Amino acid sequence: MIKIVLIDVDDTLLDFQKCSYTSLSEAFRVCGIEFEDRYQDVFVEINAELWKQFERKEITEERLFEIRFQLIFAALGIGGDSALAEKTFRKQLGLSHEVMAGAEDMLEYLSKKYDLYIVSNSQYQRQVNRLKLAKLDHYFKDIFTSGKMNAVKPEYDFFEACFQAMGYPQKEEVALIGDSFTADIQGALNYGIMPVWLHQGKEDIDVIQVQTLAEVKNYL
Repeated sequence: MIKIVLIDVDDTLLDFQKCSYTSLSEAFRVCGIEFEDRYQDVFVEINAELWKQFERKEITEERLFEIRFQLIFAALGIGGDSALAEKTFRKQLGLSHEVMAGAEDMLEYLSKKYDLYIVSNSQYQRQVNRLKLAKLDHYFKDIFTSGKMNAVKPEYDFFEACFQAMGYPQKEEVALIGDSFTADIQGALNYGIMPVWLHQGKEDIDVIQVQTLAEVKNYL
C-alpha cells in the first residue's frame, strides 16, 4: 500500500515552459537583444539535451550553466554576453512559479492520504523559493535535490539517499510522479518504486500514464 509520494517539480508542478519563456525573454532584454518567440524553441531543444547529458553524468551542472547560452547564441547566430544571459536567466527563473493546471488540487488530495516529498535535479534553494512563491511548499515534508543528495536522478544513489533521509520505507509503499521518462520514470523503475508518468499521449510501456494531474486521483 502506498504511503509516500515523491513528486518532480518542473513540468510536473510548475510549468517550466512558461517560466523559462519569461526568464529567457528577460535574459535577452538585459543583453540588449530583441527577443523573438522562435528563440524559445531553440532554448527548449538545447536545454533538454544538456539536462539529459547531466542526468547521464556526461557534464556537471556548472558546465551546463557555462555553455548553455553559448550554444543558444551560436545556434541563433547571435553575438551576446552568454555569462550575463545565464546569470539573468537563472535569477529570473528563481522567481518564476507558474503552477501547472491541477497541481494544487492534486496536492490537496494527495496530502490527506500520503507523505509528500519533492525530488528534483534543479538547485535546492531555487526550488524552495519557487515552491514558496507558488504557495505549494507547505504540502511537502522535505525537498530532495541532486545537490542535496549528492547524486542525480535517475541514479540509484539518488533514490537511495532519499530513502535514507525518509528512514528507509518499504519500496512498495512509495510512488513517484514525474514528467521525464529518463529522470523520473526510468529512475523509479530501476530503484523498484511505482512510477506515474505525466505526459501527452501513450507509450507502449507498462507503467501508469496520465495526461493531466487530475487523472492522478484515479491511481493514488
